[in-house]
Amino acid sequence: MDKTYYLITLETASPLVLSNRPSSGDSSVFHSLEYIPGASIRGAFIQLMKQLDKYQDEVAVTKEVKDLFVEEGYRFGNFHPANSSLLPLTAVSCKQFPGFVSEDFEKNHGVRDSLLDNYLNTKEYNSASFECNHETEGGKVCQSPLLPYDRPITALEDYQLEGFLYQDARLVNKLQTGHIAIDPITQTNKKGHIFFENTIDIEEIFEGIIEVPREHKAVFENVMNINATLRVGSKRTSGFGMLNVTNCQEVNERIPTEGNPSLNKSLEERWKDFQSLCREKNVIKQDEFAFSITCMSDAILKDNWFRYRTDLTKDLLENYTNLTIPDFTLEYSQVSTKQISGWNQMWKTALDDEVGIKVGSSYLFKSKEGSDEEWIDLLGKIENMPIGERTYDGFGTVFVCHPFHLQMEEV
Repeated sequence: MDKTYYLITLETASPLVLSNRPSSGDSSVFHSLEYIPGASIRGAFIQLMKQLDKYQDEVAVTKEVKDLFVEEGYRFGNFHPANSSLLPLTAVSCKQFPGFVSEDFEKNHGVRDSLLDNYLNTKEYNSASFECNHETEGGKVCQSPLLPYDRPITALEDYQLEGFLYQDARLVNKLQTGHIAIDPITQTNKKGHIFFENTIDIEEIFEGIIEVPREHKAVFENVMNINATLRVGSKRTSGFGMLNVTNCQEVNERIPTEGNPSLNKSLEERWKDFQSLCREKNVIKQDEFAFSITCMSDAILKDNWFRYRTDLTKDLLENYTNLTIPDFTLEYSQVSTKQISGWNQMWKTALDDEVGIKVGSSYLFKSKEGSDEEWIDLLGKIENMPIGERTYDGFGTVFVCHPFHLQMEEV
């Protein structure tokens, strides 16, 4: 199905709560997610459509929702804070002095990628690859351990250095509200029952991509006009979760790139750069090919026996893409899993918990078959389709040969 991509900008008009889970088992503090899941936007958009056509038959509405919002219809990506991006899970920084060198050379020892180093360590162990290489005053090397660097970032193109300047993105502002529990019998507050919520503040900007079937463009643009208001998250009846649409424009990319312009590079350019570095580092031989796949959103993978999977094998990839792919092997992966929960608003029941692959998880593959042109064509098709389950809710977005995997020196 041919689709059109829309970049949507949302602004919080009231506090936003996107999770009802406490920070720990015995904690009374509830933290909101710092992004808006695609499933929340999907539900809010369907509700807005129904409000604009109040007299439509309920059976017709149900059929339209089934046809347009499941599998091959609309696809709602996650909405992240504007001008921000997430690095692969292979990004690491100094334990003592984490952060980008470009922000503060004296205090920060830089961030680099570890995908290829970690793979090479499976062949020949090198302890120095797990240590910070930053040279301090006097020529001494830091040698502190490296830890994953999972903060949101923003990148600026540096034309003089012919590269990119990375820095930490601004975090969303939070509000903390306190609440007491009400006894259902006495209708007074319960003694000792108090909890707090960390909510996203008003006037915070989020951006994301919505994929729309071409034949439904006119309907989408009519619903998602500049003055449209969406309601998402918890406590909507108390005035929370109001989002105003401030921008709706047609774009060509499936991933917002304002926070990281390096993602604008063509797949052909990324492929050539990745092959060159892998051959330089002896990851592959001259007659071999290597490529990486990075999850740009959480993903849910299952095999034919409905078992959750974290390894992206050839069979699994062919099963989800319906493509015939030359033989390749999964050489290394850096994956983190998470529990994915949900709520059925219509039935007022919790959805079954699922095991998901966390955004940023990365896979390294090698192959002795095919050609550059064949691989670029196949990987371009894979990159343009989501992989896994519940893709209509924004799960399963992938990116081939992420540019940050080439960043093996601290920046």
